Amino acid sequence: MVRREVLARNALVAGYVAVIAAVLVFDSGRLWVWAGIIASLPLFWVVGGFHLWRRICPLSFFSQIPRLLGRPGDRKVTGWLADNALLAQLGVMVLALSARLLWINGSRLGLAAFLLAVAALAIASGAVFRGKTWCNFLCPVGLVERVYTEPVRLLGTENSQCATCSACKTHCPDIDVERSYWKGTPDRDRTIAYFAWPGIVLGFYLHYWLQAGTWDWYFSGDWTRESDVASKVLSTGWFFADVPRLAAAPLTLVASGLASYGLFSGGHRLALRAARGPD
Repeated sequence: MVRREVLARNALVAGYVAVIAAVLVFDSGRLWVWAGIIASLPLFWVVGGFHLWRRICPLSFFSQIPRLLGRPGDRKVTGWLADNALLAQLGVMVLALSARLLWINGSRLGLAAFLLAVAALAIASGAVFRGKTWCNFLCPVGLVERVYTEPVRLLGTENSQCATCSACKTHCPDIDVERSYWKGTPDRDRTIAYFAWPGIVLGFYLHYWLQAGTWDWYFSGDWTRESDVASKVLSTGWFFADVPRLAAAPLTLVASGLASYGLFSGGHRLALRAARGPD
């Protein structure tokens, strides 16, 4: 890493810690996180590129702390997770988005605890598994990064591979993101994750209306100030049906994801049929 990237990474790591403190101190801290920081990340990924973000991401740094302390993990991911990493990341993201709707959005303690828990999981991953296992198999943000940046990037940036490759992943995107994309394109987990993701995003925002019956709750920002939200998990989750929030939030995301997958997979089959032409 060049000096300016080291400085950027250190600033982001310090910023991550500062955000946790700000969330606990300032009532508007949650709004800063959701409407400012999180909302701006996709733009940075598209403009800065996949590899730049992987080199300066604070969660990636946290996962490397055990290595920096001389106690790196050496296990390699195998089995189902090795073959379905994107599905696993999608599942973790659905859980995280459900937690946002049920507790994290409006709770200072919830958001701070969530950010601390993700950092702790990244560190634990680095203590158990080799290389960039956290980034490639476990981090929920990893899926979204790849949706926005694969298979090519706007700017030509150097790769983000480890100084010494640990062979933690076949066709590692940190070495060559485009090759990783094309080698993985036929994989069913990629197809499901990429086709379902747009619907999950739509379902997440649609849920604010489904719960309140109006968009006022969302556009006013009141959802970031609902400090007693955790006590309401058994209250009505959809304005049109007596389903508790605890079930309504994940059901909205899953149903939207399934609808999205069905729509895009059907469109994909039609496009392939049209490209082949008449038999």
